[in-house]
Amino acid sequence: MITRVIKVMVAPEGANLFDLGVFFVEIDDESDGEFVKVKQNLEMNESEITIEPKEWPKLRAAIDDMVKFCREEA
Repeated sequence: MITRVIKVMVAPEGANLFDLGVFFVEIDDESDGEFVKVKQNLEMNESEITIEPKEWPKLRAAIDDMVKFCREEA
């Protein structure tokens, strides 16, 4: 037997599981290989995206690039 972490919460310190804007990153598998699912609590429902491991390097690079181009709040 092993213990495996397959879900983590990313949120401000002290946030509750149900708070708006909370992210959940988890490993899922629908019998075609594992992939990462990212969910976010929104006002009326939950939104999600799925990421296959082979997609991650390019997706991560695009996200990192776009974050660099974001304007800081004045």
